[in-house]
Amino acid sequence: TQSVTATSTSNNTTGAPTATGPMPGPLTGPVAGPVTLTISPLVAPTVTKAFTATNIALNGTTTMTITVANSNLVPLTTVAFTDTYVAGLFNSGAPAPNASPAGCLGTLTAANNGGTFTLAAGTVPASTTCTYTVQVQGTTAGAKLNSTGAVTSNAPAGTAATDTLNVYTAPTVTKVFTPASIAAGGTSSMTITVTNPAANPG
Repeated sequence: TQSVTATSTSNNTTGAPTATGPMPGPLTGPVAGPVTLTISPLVAPTVTKAFTATNIALNGTTTMTITVANSNLVPLTTVAFTDTYVAGLFNSGAPAPNASPAGCLGTLTAANNGGTFTLAAGTVPASTTCTYTVQVQGTTAGAKLNSTGAVTSNAPAGTAATDTLNVYTAPTVTKVFTPASIAAGGTSSMTITVTNPAANPG
């Protein structure tokens, strides 16, 4: 067995093996036919990101999912990403972050009330899509545009994926009578006003 390193398609032919032994004369075997070793450069993984519920109430939670798809015929190793959240978005702490299916290895970190979700020393098996999930909470109103950041590995970096989580605070409601005092049998106009807070997504 011999390990080889190649950077392009190579044709290799083994010469006829020879040997000596107790029988008279050298022993010569047939020439092995050429064998082609094809080396394909690793391609970058495909990265996607999504929130299970894209609209939540203030202080509500939803699951954030990041997928890393490996189309190569060999595993991706040293896979890593750091997803840094915008203001008002935090990890809920439970349930714990998860990777699936089996074989999707690495260290996931999502500290309770922390503002990042990271993968370190990850492995994505050949021809496999790994799914990484974490539950997040929106603590301020607004549209939370979030990015995975570049996904690095032993292949070229995968392009960052983004998605937006909309967090809504409750509207304000007021009611007034005009006039506020009337005689028996009189009439008054009742006005109910519902105001959508400016911080809510459009």
